[in-house]
Amino acid sequence: MRFIVCFLMLSVFVFAEEPIRFNSHFPGGSLGKILALEKPDSFRCFIPGQYNEAGRNRQTSWFFFRIENVKDRDVTLIMTDYIGEYNLRLGAVPMKASIQPVCSEDGKTWKHIDTMIWDNEKKEAILRLHPKTDTLWIAHVPPYTHSRIFDFVREMDTSPYVRVEVFGETVQKRPLHLLTITDWNVDDTKKVHLFLMTRQHAWEAPTSFIGEGAVRFLISDNPQAVEIRRQAVVSFVPTLDPDGCESGGVRFNRNGYDLNRHWSHIDIRSKNDLQRMPEIFYALKMITSLHAQKPIDLLMSLHNQETGDCLMTAVDTEITKSMMRHFEIFLSENTFFDSTHPKMPIRFTIPEKADSIEALWNRHRIPVAILEIRVEQHPKLNRHTTSEDFINFGNGLIRSMFDTVKKP
Repeated sequence: MRFIVCFLMLSVFVFAEEPIRFNSHFPGGSLGKILALEKPDSFRCFIPGQYNEAGRNRQTSWFFFRIENVKDRDVTLIMTDYIGEYNLRLGAVPMKASIQPVCSEDGKTWKHIDTMIWDNEKKEAILRLHPKTDTLWIAHVPPYTHSRIFDFVREMDTSPYVRVEVFGETVQKRPLHLLTITDWNVDDTKKVHLFLMTRQHAWEAPTSFIGEGAVRFLISDNPQAVEIRRQAVVSFVPTLDPDGCESGGVRFNRNGYDLNRHWSHIDIRSKNDLQRMPEIFYALKMITSLHAQKPIDLLMSLHNQETGDCLMTAVDTEITKSMMRHFEIFLSENTFFDSTHPKMPIRFTIPEKADSIEALWNRHRIPVAILEIRVEQHPKLNRHTTSEDFINFGNGLIRSMFDTVKKP
């Protein structure tokens, strides 16, 4: 009789399912508190968010974690605590029914979770999953980690058309890279100067895919790429916030400063500014130095937002406004860009109020614009946008920039 009891106990021990484990302790990972619910394999997962230097503007646009021991199990994750603050206005929610998080079985290939249900009353995303593998990665958008950025920079350094430099460092002493792409055998005197910056905000990973697509096109044997290299110098900054990309940040540097703000107030003679916002400090110093050597004809700062495509600029002369209008036309023809405001596709901001990178126009007369690309289901594609779509967007973007400013 004792033998039978022991055998039954052993059977239960052998066949009991392992508990589901959560892990965000890897580069770019981010997940807050986790609560197990009464229903088996169901959990409420809290978005950690990030606050600015004043403890305000809580941003909740990023989560990235993996779950383990989940093969062939019905798993429910309720993503919660989305409500935050934007520009000191309470109630910002960077999520809605038209936005689907992504998952991956290998941490490399991502697909959108089309079983997501959005509870608009509770502001919660309900993810119902039935993984076919023991481990599943989950993120707000397809991640582009700092290690991938670093590997990409190192790979591009082997191209004969690319020069890689370090122009500064972050709060946590990570290097800030500048890639210069051109045909070095052609004199630069008559070339136009294009400048592209991605990833000022850590969560905006799709801009990294766009940047990669632009650079890979530029170094290719495509006849248009060959022409651009011969007629243009392209400066590219792959990220201004490698600290955030590494730590799973959202919008602010390690001191809490938004790297797309403060550009109109930064003083490159100020030690205090250097300590608080070294990323902007070094970027401003580098950009103005390049502009003094060879004027920048068009500078594009890429961003992602939850809903809508938008082009914003502080330029205020008829010539520069006309240039931006032509760029918007080229971009719409060459990519899936679809302006949220078709009757007024370009949002012309007031230079005195532009505290973002747009301030480069007001202070240094560099023609600069901010390009926002949505992460929700895209109406022009009639589906959610993939990493490959964003890489292809980079191809069309750099061609559009060149077509806008190329010389006859």
